[in-house]
Amino acid sequence: MEKNRDIWLRAAVLGSLWGASEIVLGTFLHNLRIPFSSNLLTAIGIILMIAGHRLWPQRGLIWRAGIICAALKTLSPSHAIFGPMIAISAQAFLMQGAIFLGGRTKAAYLAGGGLAMSWNLVQRILTALMVYGASMVDLYQGLVDYLYQNTGFSFSGYWTPLWVLASLFFAGGVVAAVMGILIAGSAKKAGPFDWEAFPERENPKQTDIGEDRRASPWMPMLILLTLFAALFLLQQLPILSSMAMVAVLLVLAAWYDRSLLRGLLQKPGFWIGLFILASLSGLLLGKDDGQHRISVEGLKTGLHMGLRALIVITGFRALGKEFRNPALTQWFRKRNLGNFLMATRIAFQTTPLLLEHLPRTESWKRPAAALRQLAGSLEPAFHYMKSRQQQAEIILLTGKRGSGKTTAILKLAAELQGNGYSIAGIAAPAVVQEDKRTGFLIRDLSNGEEVPYASRTGESHGDNPIPFFFSKEGQAFGNRILEQESAIESDLFILDEIGPLEMKGEGWAGAFNKILQLRKRPILIVVRPSLIEKFVSRWHLEDPLIFDIEKISGKEISENLREILEKKNIGG
Repeated sequence: MEKNRDIWLRAAVLGSLWGASEIVLGTFLHNLRIPFSSNLLTAIGIILMIAGHRLWPQRGLIWRAGIICAALKTLSPSHAIFGPMIAISAQAFLMQGAIFLGGRTKAAYLAGGGLAMSWNLVQRILTALMVYGASMVDLYQGLVDYLYQNTGFSFSGYWTPLWVLASLFFAGGVVAAVMGILIAGSAKKAGPFDWEAFPERENPKQTDIGEDRRASPWMPMLILLTLFAALFLLQQLPILSSMAMVAVLLVLAAWYDRSLLRGLLQKPGFWIGLFILASLSGLLLGKDDGQHRISVEGLKTGLHMGLRALIVITGFRALGKEFRNPALTQWFRKRNLGNFLMATRIAFQTTPLLLEHLPRTESWKRPAAALRQLAGSLEPAFHYMKSRQQQAEIILLTGKRGSGKTTAILKLAAELQGNGYSIAGIAAPAVVQEDKRTGFLIRDLSNGEEVPYASRTGESHGDNPIPFFFSKEGQAFGNRILEQESAIESDLFILDEIGPLEMKGEGWAGAFNKILQLRKRPILIVVRPSLIEKFVSRWHLEDPLIFDIEKISGKEISENLREILEKKNIGG
């Protein structure tokens, strides 16, 4: 189990460095408008895959790193993430396949590098066929015929130019693999990053995506079905009906998320490309009646291709948005894919740090030195991330309002303290006057000291919670408790509670972030049932143990907690 966890952690390190370097270099190459920048980024990926495998020759390392790097593409603010995610994953699986067949040999690395780079060409061809349809084949053949008619230059077959391109791509991948082998051998001579100098950080902002109320696990399936149905109808309907259908779909897309269409409207190159495509289709496709140089049938074909492109691109942008859906995280969690979740969580947490500490863009003027430094940081990064990963066992106590959660917390704390366990944290017992809850106190569970925290300032309206005024004195008192050394070192830490304020980054959220990062012993958190999924998603927790006070007795909860503490040889 520990071995499997380590390989996922190493994959998180490799995938994080790969993803971070793509972000840094991708921006650098884009700003310089360097052609074939995607191939240069693939070369970086090949070098890192080989360097990582030479350092950690574990079976399955590379494909794991690939899917983690692909997952990191969701950090990008761009909707165009689906294609790069597929490319990165495919490149990793091709490299892994070559190593599986050829072993840890130079020949296997060279073959894997060539195949990984060649995937860029394959994906472009497949994407063109998917976006524009089978008419793209006719247009390609028309271009080859046009070239022959106007230049006299001929090929032995229609596919010869593609084979030439494929050979060039494969050769480029082999060159990148050679660099990877050389860099892996000299990486230890380069000074690695000072990982221990990294400041502690809160989870990056993307963890709040789970608060999008429109998120639904069924939405990706609905988008795919709509996409397939639209492509089918496009082939059956006449051109005017097809244009009307696409217009309706674009209106629906704008209603779903305006940024989907805004991204297209802000890309003049896309519309210029569609115009060129339609013009070439009119010139090269369809039957020429001898009187018009441009074929009407060819123009219709080009227009159909353009409409298809609008459908596919908009659909995949929507899928890219839904790829951030936290319901997918829940799906993985329910299927016990905890190590994948652990590795992905660590990758998301550490990538912002990597972005700040990667070689600066000016360092890439000497790419070999920068890549040696990058590869030389794999092992230090692994030990850094392993020491920082969350090891505390998380226990959630939940139940509806008024079910006795705080009362149960106080009894548990007193019982455990009576059995020799050290308890730290806070509870929020209610202040009741004339059978009416009028406020809350903050109690230090380590010594019983308490101060007023909240008082009611108005009446409840419908299902809304009663409004409260939170005192500065109570907030400061609670923060002092949470900042004490006992919050990290005690046998059990208890926090009553994580609520809507913490979901917005307020209340106890800041102190809880630090405790979650540093604490190694069990943590007991009170969370409302309606907030459990958001809480787990926001802090990327791995399969927390959940006690519902309405379904399990206080005695059973106490026995479970004592068993957890005894298993970890804590206190008592």
